[in-house]
Amino acid sequence: MTRQTVKIIVFVILGITAAVMLFLAAFRYFKPERFTPVPSDEENAAVLNDPASSLYVSEDGGETWRGVANAQFVPYHFLFIPQKKRLLIGTGESGVWEADSGNLQSVERGEFGSILPENSIIYDFAVSRSQPVVYAAARYGSQGYLVSLERPLRELFFAPLEDSPVRSVALDPFAENHLLTGAGTGLFESKDGGATWKAIYWFKQAIRDIAIHPFVPGWYFVSTQKGEVFRTPDEGKTWEDLTRGFSRMRGTRENQRISVDAVSGILYITSDHGLIASEDDGSTWRDIPLIAPPDSLPIIGFAVHPALYETLYVSAGNQIYKSTDGGESWKGLRFPEKGSITAIAVNPENPAMVVIGFAQKSNSRRSIFNFIR
Repeated sequence: MTRQTVKIIVFVILGITAAVMLFLAAFRYFKPERFTPVPSDEENAAVLNDPASSLYVSEDGGETWRGVANAQFVPYHFLFIPQKKRLLIGTGESGVWEADSGNLQSVERGEFGSILPENSIIYDFAVSRSQPVVYAAARYGSQGYLVSLERPLRELFFAPLEDSPVRSVALDPFAENHLLTGAGTGLFESKDGGATWKAIYWFKQAIRDIAIHPFVPGWYFVSTQKGEVFRTPDEGKTWEDLTRGFSRMRGTRENQRISVDAVSGILYITSDHGLIASEDDGSTWRDIPLIAPPDSLPIIGFAVHPALYETLYVSAGNQIYKSTDGGESWKGLRFPEKGSITAIAVNPENPAMVVIGFAQKSNSRRSIFNFIR
């Protein structure tokens, strides 16, 4: 073997070694951390670190987490009510639960949870700013309803057909008593707090989500069961189909959800593809790079910091990720003994408090989306 051959072999070995070391370093950097319960004294261990809980809370922006006692349901929707210092939890088949949003030690049926039947399905929440009045898109018995959670229970709207659930509710930020809701393919509005209703528009597919622009009056966004997204600039008189702008990104129409950030006005779509955003009301879209490859882990939970709009939270399976720079970089955390994270919420009065809900491991992805979508 010549000296030149030996040099070549040495360089090849060194190159392979360097490549392996670089790969391991990158893997270590991007690998989500394993969840470790917050240490606590023996007296409070059962409350602070309930391992069977389906509801977890962080009080340091997602660095450490603890279980919330008595949460033995599957949370799909959260609503913080600052005026009452309460957190409402909407579930797939266990109605409404609530907790003190100041400390989140345990959950109970409480004032709101005892109003609806215990086996209700909760599809969506909304709360007015001043009263406050809590609205819920719910299903119980064989009918879908939009209800006001007060005593006695007020059924403001019901789905005309049994197979067309009321899946969404939105409140106009420019008019306190202006409500929008979707039932089947119909978009309906009330301008008197739910006393009377009229149909605004009939879509070809069933409505999933409704979002109202936080800055521009009369601008609404609607998504459908088929992953289409529509925009109206004139309270529903005319509509523009925005679907073509994002359909080229595979998976964006599967298990889709839309939301508009109240601080920045950015329109977000979460889906099987991942996370995409529009800063011009849906005219153009950008793909927000996640650590997971596109179309590999569907994004189920999503939340934006109530004041710092570049701080984002997303969940994929039993992993939660946080970005503080609008999605340019992420820090991940994995809960290996839990199921899929179904929902995320940030407390508007105390943004360091983040809440997440878990579905059991046996729950299929399809069943999860049947409830939360």
